[in-house]
Amino acid sequence: MAVPAGIKVLIKPVDEAIRVLNNPKASSMRILVLTRTVTDALKIRKQVGEIEFLNIGNAGRFDGVDVSEKQILSPTIMLTDEEVKSLRELVEMNPKTCMQQVPNDEQKMVKDVLDKWN
Repeated sequence: MAVPAGIKVLIKPVDEAIRVLNNPKASSMRILVLTRTVTDALKIRKQVGEIEFLNIGNAGRFDGVDVSEKQILSPTIMLTDEEVKSLRELVEMNPKTCMQQVPNDEQKMVKDVLDKWN
């Protein structure tokens, strides 16, 4: 419902999204991929070639897991221990992974936040 005009939407399970992203036709397209978890994002990153930009925006805020079971990296990023581990691996693969809730927000590098957070 919130997709700009001229943008196509596909809703796919993670494994099917990986198949679509690895299709040679996808290499000439600009594709926005939204995942429910950081762990899903990591799975996609591991199985898809080059990914230009990674943003963990609102990760973990609306997944139904009680906030008391999460580590809070920012007001909009709340992750389970497993997701923090996945996030660290994601940042190793893509050091420029950022956190930006909306386009007008400043992009903060996740690596910098993780370094300060420990």
